[in-house]
Amino acid sequence: MNRANLRAMIVLTLLAVCLFTLAPVQAQQQVDQRDVVRTLDPNLPQTPTDINSLNRVLSIAFAFTGALSLLFIVIGGLRYTLSAGDPQGIEAAKNTILWAVIGMVISISAFAIVNFVLERL
Repeated sequence: MNRANLRAMIVLTLLAVCLFTLAPVQAQQQVDQRDVVRTLDPNLPQTPTDINSLNRVLSIAFAFTGALSLLFIVIGGLRYTLSAGDPQGIEAAKNTILWAVIGMVISISAFAIVNFVLERL
């Protein structure tokens, strides 16, 4: 894995974390969703917003990013093992593991923050 792919993975992980953590923060005012639906179109079904489904979708997204980070840790470990003492190969493998661990920490932190915010809604 070259540096460009590693940087792209980190940027995409950070972008996903920002998108998933900033969306619930913007919902600052308590609004009855049924009133909004009635205002827009009285013929639409009157169902309240289900926070559990949002939580489920975000949990799946964070589980995916965590699994992706774990995969890159395994790839970094294999690269380290197969580098056969080559200093450049060892350094690349260490960087892969380092950035994968950073991505996993960010993913776990974002998961905790989102669950904290969603429990308060």
